[in-house]
Amino acid sequence: MVLRASSGAAPTDCLSTRCPALPLTQQGSLLTSCVLSGYSLAKIQENNTAEIMQVSLSEAYGAYDERCIVQLKSESSDDVDANVARIVAWVEQWRKERSEEDEADGAEGTEAQESE
Repeated sequence: MVLRASSGAAPTDCLSTRCPALPLTQQGSLLTSCVLSGYSLAKIQENNTAEIMQVSLSEAYGAYDERCIVQLKSESSDDVDANVARIVAWVEQWRKERSEEDEADGAEGTEAQESE
C-alpha cells in the first residue's frame, strides 16, 4: 500500500532538491532556483513531499506485483479520513482472516496429535 500525494503538486520547473537527472553538485542549485523563483518554504516542502511519494510509488511498482499496490488520494482532510477508515478496515479484515487461519491450524494440529 502506498499513499500518494496529489499528482499536480509539483510544477515541472521545481520538482524538488532531489533530481536523479542532475549530478549531486547541481541538485543544491535546483533548491536555490526554487527559492530565487519566489517559491515559499511551504511550496518547496509540498514539492519535496510529492517527489518522495512519487519515488515511493515507483519503487513499489518495481518491487511488487501491480495488484498489491493501492494508491490512495489524499488531497483533502476528508480524503485522509476516508483513507484511515479504509486502512483500518483492511487491518481488521486481515486480523480476522489470520485468526481464522490460526484456529484452523490449531484444530488440524490437535487432530494430528490425537491420531498419533
